Amino acid sequence: MESQRKLEQILELRMGLEIEAAAIAAARATPEARAEIERAAAAYDQSNKIGGPAVAAGVTADLDFHRAVCEATGNSYYLSLFNYLVASLRETMLAGRLQALKRGGESRDAIQEHYDIAASIAEGDAERARQRMRDHLQMSSGRLLAQLKTEDGLAE
Repeated sequence: MESQRKLEQILELRMGLEIEAAAIAAARATPEARAEIERAAAAYDQSNKIGGPAVAAGVTADLDFHRAVCEATGNSYYLSLFNYLVASLRETMLAGRLQALKRGGESRDAIQEHYDIAASIAEGDAERARQRMRDHLQMSSGRLLAQLKTEDGLAE
């Protein structure tokens, strides 16, 4: 129960950080930063086509996408705080993905959500980027917590 509470707190903090990062990235991102976000979304998509033993690569690709958004803000504190949170999230995300794979789940929704965020940032639409990131983080947090409910450390 303590592990679940800590994870929920980390996910809550992540929302506050990344929702605003997406909006700021939409307003400030350089063409190079926008291209990197789009490349990271495509890399995440590609990593999910591999499946199986490459699950860790999918987690890395997912985090690389979110890191690129934070980098695109031009504010090094966004990136530093994101990197700090990732240290606490990586293993939990991996456990959740492995559970999803065992159950035959896939990441099509998350892939499309990444592309939608990237498109909003590329268009410079801060409000839509903010909303798309909010929607994505709410959905992905829900997916992660649902996958981990059957794990020993996060069981109800």
